[in-house]
Amino acid sequence: MRYKAKITFHLEPTKVSLMLRHLGFKEIEDDTMQVVNVYTDVKEYLILLDVLQNNGIQYSEKTSVVYSKKDLDEAELLVMAPYHYCGYPQPEEDNGYKEFSYDMDSVCPTCSQGAVQNNYLRVKKLKMEKYQISALHWLYEFVVTEELKKLLEKSNLSGFEFWPLIDYKRGIEYEGFFQLKVNEIMPPMNSETLIVPAKHVNSCECRKRGYILEGQIKYDRKVIDSIKDFNKTEEWLGGGKTTWQKIIVTKKVYELFVKEKIKGIQFYPIIIMTKIIHLNCDYLFTLFIERNDKDRLIFKEGVHCQ
Repeated sequence: MRYKAKITFHLEPTKVSLMLRHLGFKEIEDDTMQVVNVYTDVKEYLILLDVLQNNGIQYSEKTSVVYSKKDLDEAELLVMAPYHYCGYPQPEEDNGYKEFSYDMDSVCPTCSQGAVQNNYLRVKKLKMEKYQISALHWLYEFVVTEELKKLLEKSNLSGFEFWPLIDYKRGIEYEGFFQLKVNEIMPPMNSETLIVPAKHVNSCECRKRGYILEGQIKYDRKVIDSIKDFNKTEEWLGGGKTTWQKIIVTKKVYELFVKEKIKGIQFYPIIIMTKIIHLNCDYLFTLFIERNDKDRLIFKEGVHCQ
């Protein structure tokens, strides 16, 4: 896992060229606004910040996490997020798609978030390009090709179904593409997951509007045995007018997508929290674990402390 900084600042192009090339940066914009992407664990990052600060150049910095293949391969649960978007739900005007595809009685009366889908999504021409899976703008809902649909149906994975999409202009089912419909809801995230109020957005008491995630999602280990392979978070997240539930998948989903080289989504590892029990007693026993012939755990008392 590494951290990458996106540093944005304004400076005359000729001065920028001299400064950045001297520091070893090759991607230079021929504009007064410069955007530099650099890992935070290299010396160039510290030197760049030092130069900007010493010369009184104002800048903004946004940091993101870049996960290694090892991070992903070792994860037991992962977030499955869109990498590519193929279109918008219809009709677009005034969120009209919600009236067609969602139960508006299920939304929060204060913030209008939390709508439950109860009908097929309507779309115009989908721009899937080379991807087998994509997402619709404004929604955390995935669209898959017929090829990927068949692969998932044979996979024995759980927690999903396929809904047809409706061609908005013709009013008939869209051929060759389907919604990957996830209905299972995860237990609440571990309390150490950092969910904070979004800036410039009025949060709602229902917590379905105005909250964003900072850092990685964390779940208690005990939830792993009770969930499906595809799930949605109980929490609704998003810093704008629209919020959504993230898709959480098991290692089996990640491994299948990697094996079959499925493109169009990206994965982020989730931290699994193991509860540590602290004992406060007069005697502390050492516990030895062994298995009997019935594969049950046996705890034996050890030597107590003085």
